[in-house]
Amino acid sequence: MINGESSFRILLVDDEEIAHKSIGGFLEDLGYQVLIAENGKQALDILQKENRIGLVISDVKMPVMNGLELLKSICNQERRIPVILISGYGGVNSAVEALRLGACDYLKKPINLNNLMARIKDIEEKIEGLRD
Repeated sequence: MINGESSFRILLVDDEEIAHKSIGGFLEDLGYQVLIAENGKQALDILQKENRIGLVISDVKMPVMNGLELLKSICNQERRIPVILISGYGGVNSAVEALRLGACDYLKKPINLNNLMARIKDIEEKIEGLRD
């Protein structure tokens, strides 16, 4: 939901505080509820407690559990949650691997926020269409 309060919750997983502020702040300004995790393990803990998360946006390179490991864990759960992976280091091979494992998209940092917004809107509309 753009410019309004949305029940669509996004889990942002990144070990960099600047990402929490820039990407998280941008999403909150659009009306999304944003939860923050600093690594994949924290993200999995949040996902076990929260059942209304509609999307996970995760960095690839993080301590404790990286984004690809998180993606694999999410894809193995009964509740399928779309995942967008982001990376400042990834190349074509990394993007192909992420998509092969089940990511909805793979975006390079710095993130183009307008592209991210469009991608989130597409995912949200697809999820709403499945509920109808």
